[in-house]
Amino acid sequence: MKTKLLLLITLFIVTSAFSQWGHRYTTEQPNQNITATTADLFTVSVEWGEGDWTSSSFGYGTTTDGSDWTWTNLDWFEDGTDSNKRCKTDITINTIGDYYYAYRFIKDGNTTYQHGSADWSPNVSTLSAISTITVTLDPALGIENYSKNSVSLNVVNKTIKLNGLNNGEKFEITVYDFSGKKIKSFDQNSSLDLNSISTGLYILNFKSDNNSISKKIIIK
Repeated sequence: MKTKLLLLITLFIVTSAFSQWGHRYTTEQPNQNITATTADLFTVSVEWGEGDWTSSSFGYGTTTDGSDWTWTNLDWFEDGTDSNKRCKTDITINTIGDYYYAYRFIKDGNTTYQHGSADWSPNVSTLSAISTITVTLDPALGIENYSKNSVSLNVVNKTIKLNGLNNGEKFEITVYDFSGKKIKSFDQNSSLDLNSISTGLYILNFKSDNNSISKKIIIK
């Protein structure tokens, strides 16, 4: 009997040591699934049930398991009740598309996650994201009329009047339709041969390590 009692106490201690809790802090982040444009700056926030950690961060990407995700530190901004800590950061995503996200918590060498629910729940050790971010094009971007003929990159730059891309900076150019589907990609050394693309309204995205700029274009 003593052995069983000791085992139960040990299991309770071990379980308690590794079962951090958390939830989405709805005062700062009311929506679990986020919709934003490429120009929006939106707040993400989590409340942790454990006061001390090595790091607390927010991540997003196109996979559900966290591979190739972008992670940003979540900064503490106020205490909750007891030892709870509330953290937040502001995010902007410059590339249209559908993303998953989660919060990551590292304590005592253990990494756990919260998936975006507003309800308190134990953190999980395996990331399988369910919360989403949908990023659409900023409607303030102008529409450019663009001939379907093959043209050089320099001509496209002059037509669209891009700002913010440094001379000599390496970037990829991608054509998307308005559902976010990738139609065609080019590198900076290519001419933009759009003869294989049907006429219509598209999004032309210029992306480098440091910049991402999108423009609506009409191919006719």
